[in-house]
Order: sequence, then structure tokens, then C-alpha cells
Amino acid sequence: MWVVKSKIKIMGGIPLIKKNKKPEIKNYVSWFEIPAIDFHRAVYFYCHIFDIEMVQNITDVNAMAFFPSTSGIGGAIIAGQGSIPSDKVH
Repeated sequence: MWVVKSKIKIMGGIPLIKKNKKPEIKNYVSWFEIPAIDFHRAVYFYCHIFDIEMVQNITDVNAMAFFPSTSGIGGAIIAGQGSIPSDKVH
């Protein structure tokens, strides 16, 4: 059975024409953290290779340096208790 809706022929609920709609890009990652043992060295490294400035928040117990974000995906370099790079976990 053929049904015509809005000049689109449909058979069994499936449109018979291709849509020229581009797929929507979704951000599956919203936040990431890079643990560092030498915080200042890690911040210098990422600032240098990406040519960016990072806002830093340093307290007595932890430190974070935030990557600049305009797309909704954010991240930071982190140091402190429990922030251990994966190659150091045993």
C-alpha cells in the first residue's frame, strides 16, 4: 500500500526518498581530567604544545588547571590525593 504524505511516498512507514540531512554531531564527552604528579610541569607542557593559557586553581590539598573551552567539552589537569596517572597505578 502506498501512502502519500507531504509529497513523500511512504511504503510500510519507510520514506522512499533519501533525506539530505547531515548527521548531528554530539558531544559524548563532557568533562575529562588528566592527573599529573608534577602539576606545574604538566601545565607548562600543555600550554606550550597547544599554545593556550590555562586558568589555575591551587589550594593546600589539590590543584587544577582548566583547558579553555568553547564547545561545551571541558577538562583540566589535576593534582592531589587520588589523582594518580594510570601508568603509576599498581
